[in-house]
Amino acid sequence: MNRTTCTPSESVKFVVEENGGMLLDMDSGHFYGLNPTAARIWKELAAGADPSQVAETLAAETGADLDTVRADVGRLVRELSERGLLRVEGDHS
Repeated sequence: MNRTTCTPSESVKFVVEENGGMLLDMDSGHFYGLNPTAARIWKELAAGADPSQVAETLAAETGADLDTVRADVGRLVRELSERGLLRVEGDHS
């Protein structure tokens, strides 16, 4: 079983806000707003959780469809990776 690891890029700083969070890319100076769910996903990934684990936890807590949550987590991981905010290694299909 392959495990996906997601590591925040060294240039990225995360700030918790009342309604989610903000990512600041220190290299580019760009800010990225995260809603509360995306901020939670970021924190769990940054703490070493696999995206599949994050999706399973969120689905169990919210009662949402697991496949939908997996797709949403996967989309966020791809977007953050494409922007250079998150390094992804392993099987993240």
